[in-house]
Amino acid sequence: EEKLEDEVEDKLGELDFSDLESWLDEYGDIDGISENGILQTVKDVIGGKYDLNAQGFLSAAADMASGAVSDALPSLIAIFAIALLYSIVGGFSGGFLKKSTTEIIYFACYAAMISVVVAKVAKLLVNASSTVNSMQSLMNASFPLLLTLLTALGAVTSASVYQPVTAILTTGVTAVVTSLVFPLFIAATTIGIIGNLSKNIKLSKLTDFFKTCANFVLGGVFGIFATFLSAQGVTGAISDTVSIKTAKFALQSYVPLLGGYLSDGFDLVLAGIVLIKNSAGLVITLLIIAAIIAPVIEIAVFSLGLRLVSGLIEPVSDERFSAMLTGVSKNLGILVAIILGVGFMFIVTVMLIVVTCNAGVV
Repeated sequence: EEKLEDEVEDKLGELDFSDLESWLDEYGDIDGISENGILQTVKDVIGGKYDLNAQGFLSAAADMASGAVSDALPSLIAIFAIALLYSIVGGFSGGFLKKSTTEIIYFACYAAMISVVVAKVAKLLVNASSTVNSMQSLMNASFPLLLTLLTALGAVTSASVYQPVTAILTTGVTAVVTSLVFPLFIAATTIGIIGNLSKNIKLSKLTDFFKTCANFVLGGVFGIFATFLSAQGVTGAISDTVSIKTAKFALQSYVPLLGGYLSDGFDLVLAGIVLIKNSAGLVITLLIIAAIIAPVIEIAVFSLGLRLVSGLIEPVSDERFSAMLTGVSKNLGILVAIILGVGFMFIVTVMLIVVTCNAGVV
């Protein structure tokens, strides 16, 4: 056990965690990691000192949800007040106002409402884009470290498979999301808002088209990438596992006198690297979850809030208000899908690297 601890300590001293530490300083404020830093957290995981407390996680998520509700509440109240004001004005006026005058009042209230909605949606869009960029930076900091550990483990085939795959994830997938899916979300939301400006403007089908395109692009990119990554990763892992077991057998069987000692030393080195690789993978996974959970909760809370306000004003106000709010709420699901999709691909890649060649060691 002491030899294994010394081996792990030596290998940790040779690894460069500076990129991950820089990412944590710039983007992260994560309980249990930010206080100690990446390297110390990895050491705590290896030593069994890091406590993955489910209650603490749920408490943190509840605090985020509470903060998101507090942040969204003023906008939701303003939207409800505008719709209620329009209903009151219409009730007081009765049949005295001309139809054109009623439409002018509607346009004024609608403009006030969309100014509140657009301001909040723009903030959520900026946060979602920042989250994707943050995950891309985290990928650029994480994958070189994990691939270095794979190579040190002797998983040459797996490392050669994961290297181009991780490059595709950090550049290709994120580029598709930022350059194509975000504009589709903006187009769907904008056209949906314009479509409810007047009863004579009918753009619901065009809105559905842009939203469907965004969903198809996300589903296609993530589905193809996950399938390719899983197939390639499993194949490479099997090949490397056989190679490592063969090397251990060759050391033990064909090296005279010292074969058993060399094999034990080989096992010790591999066990130390596997411990570091798996612990670093766990810490990186926690960083991913911490990066995506806050924006997802914020978007989900505002989306649900829009649906609630839409349901409350539907019986008492113009149906176009309710239709616009419902449409924006549905479109916000695209932002959630973007963040969760990129995060899921990242986690899948990290987990495949983590489980690669563990069987070859044990």
